[in-house]
Amino acid sequence: TPQRYRRVVNEGEYHFTDDVTFHYDRGQITGKKGTFAMNPNSGTLQDMVSVLYYARALDVREAPPGTVFDIPLFLDDKIYGVGMRILGKDRVKTHAGTF
Repeated sequence: TPQRYRRVVNEGEYHFTDDVTFHYDRGQITGKKGTFAMNPNSGTLQDMVSVLYYARALDVREAPPGTVFDIPLFLDDKIYGVGMRILGKDRVKTHAGTF
C-alpha cells in the first residue's frame, strides 16, 4: 500500500513535479494541486510503481482465462480503474526446470 510518492518529469522544455501522500485514516489524498477524496469502494489505491508490485502479488493460479483483476490507480489528481486480464498460461523452460 503506497504511503507517498514523488514524480519528477523533465522532458525537453516540459518540467513537472508532483508530491502525493495517501492518508488512509482520513480517506484523503494530498497532492501539489490539492486534496482529493478516496473512494471507499475503490479498494486499496496504487501509484504508478506500486501497481506493478500489487499485480505481481495477486494469486492468479486458479483464475481462468478472461478473468480481470481491477486495480485502482491514482495519477494526475484522478482515480483510474485499470485492470489486469488473464490471457492464459505458458510453460517456461529454464535451467532451474520447467514452470
